[in-house]
Amino acid sequence: MHSSLPHTVALKLSIRHSAVELLPITYAQNTPLNHYVIPKLLFSGGMSGIVSWLSTYPVDVIKSRLQADGVGGITQYNGILDCIRKSYHDEGWRVFTRGLTSTLLRAFPVNAATFATVTVFLMYMRSEEDLRECEPGPKRKGKGHHFSN
Repeated sequence: MHSSLPHTVALKLSIRHSAVELLPITYAQNTPLNHYVIPKLLFSGGMSGIVSWLSTYPVDVIKSRLQADGVGGITQYNGILDCIRKSYHDEGWRVFTRGLTSTLLRAFPVNAATFATVTVFLMYMRSEEDLRECEPGPKRKGKGHHFSN
């Protein structure tokens, strides 16, 4: 495996995180849980997956070709730039987008479900005090919304 290949994973995660941060999810403090938070989480997760794949797919193609290079004892490429050059020369620019449609069709639901599930799970795993601030209920004196006991 080439030493620069783990960086593509870091790049993809960085882009996905940035996309989620830019999408329209807001958690207002001291207000009841927004009933549209799950659809917002699903949309944000799905869109971040699409943005992530659109921005990293050509790099992923090269990574996959380099990983498969040498299987069976025959090496085709002498590095990343050689792989890009030969791939483009032999197959044209579409070599870097072949298979992107099916990847994007898979990316939206997978990332939507993953992001929403992890976020909701983490919300419920917080301390009981933090959870009470997310639940609707009558406001007591003090901070946030709490259920009356």
